[in-house]
Amino acid sequence: MTGLDPRKSRDRLSSFFDLGLTDFRADWKGKLVVGWPPPERAWWRWGDRNDFPVLAITEDSALDPTVKPWNEIALRWKELSVLPTRYKAVLLQWRGIYYIFDESDHKGYVGSAYGEKNLFGRWSNYEATGDGGNTATEKARPKEFSVYDFWSWSLQQPIPPT
Repeated sequence: MTGLDPRKSRDRLSSFFDLGLTDFRADWKGKLVVGWPPPERAWWRWGDRNDFPVLAITEDSALDPTVKPWNEIALRWKELSVLPTRYKAVLLQWRGIYYIFDESDHKGYVGSAYGEKNLFGRWSNYEATGDGGNTATEKARPKEFSVYDFWSWSLQQPIPPT
């Protein structure tokens, strides 16, 4: 907080908060619900004249969407680089078979993901390189890709029979 000088009176004191992002209470991001005193139409408040009660700290973040079931996941190539945190966590645990559809030439590629980072690692590789190291997709246009997860299993569950 800047602008606080105890030698000056509160009448002439101009104080403000620098609301830059920090790691302080990062686990509350998207979970903290604070009451906003009336009148609601104003976007600013005097810090010393208002109370901002904490109404709730929710279990789930409003900024991080719930992960869809594995058979409903369909992502565009550009979405792979901005996956929500929950998606990353789940895809790190899921192994599976996925389908990439290239909308520019209407061709598809079936791949599998397993190993240290499972689906997240495999899909991150596609996002980073465009072809994921596959000769079948290296001439494709990755910006036209749609990625579908059509059969997955979690590391926390037994592997389904083949």
